[in-house]
Amino acid sequence: MKKRGFTLIELMIVIAIIGLMAAIALPRFAGVSDSAKVAQVQGDLTSVRTSISMFYVKSNSAFPILKGENQDLNTVKSPRATFTDYYSKSYLPKPPAFNDGKIVVNSTNIVYEINGTVVYEGGWVYDVTNGDFFAAIKQGAYGDNTDWSEF
Repeated sequence: MKKRGFTLIELMIVIAIIGLMAAIALPRFAGVSDSAKVAQVQGDLTSVRTSISMFYVKSNSAFPILKGENQDLNTVKSPRATFTDYYSKSYLPKPPAFNDGKIVVNSTNIVYEINGTVVYEGGWVYDVTNGDFFAAIKQGAYGDNTDWSEF
């Protein structure tokens, strides 16, 4: 009677072929998550910047006071405008942060600190005096091709 099944050699060949296919395919998808993170940050920047500009115009030249990701944005108001009239979320998006730093609010900016030293390598930076809002992300943070100079 003939037994049916796979031999050990056949199984090893199939496993080797699957491993070869995975080795070819994985590098192609490795940069996809980096591109998605970049797109998310770019979208968040555009949305918040537009909202800041609209609030500024509607409130007669006063920039909103944004104090970080945990601030309830419904409380950011002027006599003529509420920030959430232009920004649909109640909180700022979670900032892209790196290393062991933390987001710190001082009197005029939201800055990024590592061990008490202000650095601009991650997170949102907002200057309430002129409305500048940007992602302070170091070059190459999301892969070698990430260029943040234009954001």
